[in-house]
Amino acid sequence: MTVTRTYARLPFNDLSPERFEDICNQIAYRMRDWTNLLHYGAQGQDRGIDIIGEFSEDGSLKKCVIQCKRVKTLSAKQIKDVLDDFISNNSSLPEEYILMTSCNPSIKACEAFQEHASKIGFQKSSILSAAYLEADLYARHPDILYVFFGISLLNRRSTNVARVKHRLSMKKKVSTALLPAMKDSSNKVIIHDVNRDLYPDLEDAATSISPWFRLEYFRPYFRGISFYMSVVTVLYAPITGKWLLCDYNDLPPEGWEKINAFKIGNIPYDNIVDFDTEGDEFYNYPHFYCRFDNLGEPYESFWYHPTPAFQKVTYSLDSEERLSSSVRKALLASTLS
Repeated sequence: MTVTRTYARLPFNDLSPERFEDICNQIAYRMRDWTNLLHYGAQGQDRGIDIIGEFSEDGSLKKCVIQCKRVKTLSAKQIKDVLDDFISNNSSLPEEYILMTSCNPSIKACEAFQEHASKIGFQKSSILSAAYLEADLYARHPDILYVFFGISLLNRRSTNVARVKHRLSMKKKVSTALLPAMKDSSNKVIIHDVNRDLYPDLEDAATSISPWFRLEYFRPYFRGISFYMSVVTVLYAPITGKWLLCDYNDLPPEGWEKINAFKIGNIPYDNIVDFDTEGDEFYNYPHFYCRFDNLGEPYESFWYHPTPAFQKVTYSLDSEERLSSSVRKALLASTLS
């Protein structure tokens, strides 16, 4: 897994109550095509109304009341009190009621809200928690995010654009330069770590993957290139499709077969900086220069494929059907009993 930069939770509770209402109003303004939207703020607090909007639906004009609660917690009882206070101060019900809050109420509190709101008679009711507001700001309102919190997504979006361009460029180069070269070679390639320029020497460190090593090209996939890594031994159950990795000397239990499979590593285009199809005086085949960004390795995933000699038993090994290594001990014990 590649670890990317993350941001702390948005500090909604660091905003003043008035500014929290302001950000809720900005988000509410873009929620739908309102015919009218009023932000009452302090003027509406005695009636439990912060924002009230009118919208047209099914040919009729409907009302939606939004209350904004900048609080650290909201229990089930507190939510019921908020709804009861609203009812006691208003003679008529809007068709829709929304509670925007700077905290993340528990499931129990949310269920209590829905149950009590339905009992009161709201046609539609919802809680927009801090988690929802944060996701909405990042996904759809980067301008509001910047105004209230000073967080700019411009660099992040520029990075995403550059990543897509690199993927498309690398995919095209694989098609035009690598595939023709593979036809004239043994499919062998050298993988280099761009951050450890030690080739052709080897790093004397058993605790980390070598700074360069040899693989065999298999085929492209939608995000990058698949390479043969090694041949492993597998126990496979033809009836169920279940399978697990085992040792070469393991005896298959009844109903299971022992087969050989390729271990295949997927290196994404994101981790491939560039490649050279001409090779050098040490290894006369393509050299790939990669970022080892996935836990110190260039791969984003691994999978297994039966070798040709065993593809009559099964053509594929479904990753969803793979059993854990702990199952192996129980299976092998059954062969000895």
